[in-house]
Amino acid sequence: MPNNTAKPKDAGKIFKQGEKLLEAGDNDGAIEKFSEAMRLDPSNAEYVGNRGDAHYGNGDFDKAIADFTEAVRLDPNTAAYVCNRGMIYKTLGEFAKAIADYSVAINLQPDMAGLYGNRASARYCIDDFKGAIEDCTEAIKRDPAMAYYFGNRGVAYGRLGDIDRSIADLTEAMRIEPFEPNFPASRATAYMEKGLYDSAAADLEKALALPAGGIDSAHLRQTLEIAKKRAG
Repeated sequence: MPNNTAKPKDAGKIFKQGEKLLEAGDNDGAIEKFSEAMRLDPSNAEYVGNRGDAHYGNGDFDKAIADFTEAVRLDPNTAAYVCNRGMIYKTLGEFAKAIADYSVAINLQPDMAGLYGNRASARYCIDDFKGAIEDCTEAIKRDPAMAYYFGNRGVAYGRLGDIDRSIADLTEAMRIEPFEPNFPASRATAYMEKGLYDSAAADLEKALALPAGGIDSAHLRQTLEIAKKRAG
């Protein structure tokens, strides 16, 4: 229950209590504390943004968007709030809004690789493969150790028919992160495009031997049989 005797100077202490609850996974308890802190100090963007995080954790996207929007209004120079709103828009399939928010975040924090990676993912969803490649390239410049930037760029190259670059990027992604099954599965698709069925079969077997990780195992097995038959 809100502490009706709390004074504005208590807002920071109450906010810290909310942070601990959020870290512990108690989103509802965190929301209560952040709301109380906001009542005492409604001009603090951090309080609003953290409540947005808690609403997001509860899957309450409308309330999370409202809080991040208010946090952006209060503090338009912090990239995290607009980025988090963009993440929700992408989850909701509102890709144009997501791209717009990621673009604002990039302007605020141009050295953060993850912002380019996020925008690349949203651009891929609207078939803007060229834009996705450009963003992945910017992300790689800033964080060349992140396999997913290479993997996502490789898949985008494949969608544009640039199979050699697709294979090269997916090979690098596999070198960095050898336990991600989507990378060999995607490279197998590229090998199939080039008619390299033995290589495709080897990658499919590799993908199937790894923990599922969101791949469609049944589809991969069907593709593996096709690759083996075509390989002779």
